[in-house]
Amino acid sequence: MSGGSRIFGRTGRRRGGFTLPELLTATVVMSIALLGVHSVFQRAMAVEARASLGWTQRSSAEAVVDPLADDLEQINRSFQAPPLVLKSSGDGGELICQVGLERRRYSWGRKDRGGLYHLALQRRVFAGKQDLSGGATPETIDNSSAWEAVATTEAGSGMSEFGVQCRLLSDGAGQWRSDYQARIGQGLAVKIGATVGGQEVQRIVVPPSIVTAEEGQE
Repeated sequence: MSGGSRIFGRTGRRRGGFTLPELLTATVVMSIALLGVHSVFQRAMAVEARASLGWTQRSSAEAVVDPLADDLEQINRSFQAPPLVLKSSGDGGELICQVGLERRRYSWGRKDRGGLYHLALQRRVFAGKQDLSGGATPETIDNSSAWEAVATTEAGSGMSEFGVQCRLLSDGAGQWRSDYQARIGQGLAVKIGATVGGQEVQRIVVPPSIVTAEEGQE
């Protein structure tokens, strides 16, 4: 062409940017990477959820076992009545102990549709063989009629397993018993166990003897 005109031809150099195949490849790679990160995140969340559930279940079991164990550690040493009575029948049972001027009765059994254990607590004033809240009528520690009018509070629920057993210290590694009435001056170990979900909590308590052997011989 004349007149100083120029013709712009192809130089063979491509314009800046990515081609469609490159974009598709990058998209696929990023998707795979994000899926991997998401999978790792989901697994981490699942592990945390299981750990949190286990901690919650263990705390629930401890909230049942610890107060009962604490009561047994404070059994009164001054009264002549038996310090502890344990009875079991089928899937239920009861434990009665003397703490200060109170008799405390723990009773348990399977009570809901799911077959889970519930633990109930009753308290009443009791000194020796006389009920201070109802006159001076002699009675035994496990007199069922004395508990009929006593209010009941829930001490635990939702347990798949619950139980209390006793063993004489003089028996060494002897058998644990589900029915027992402690005697004055007797060394006794009490095992309390509760399971909530997959978490089991167990405590073994050695309550103080009511009187020493020397005192009992006087």
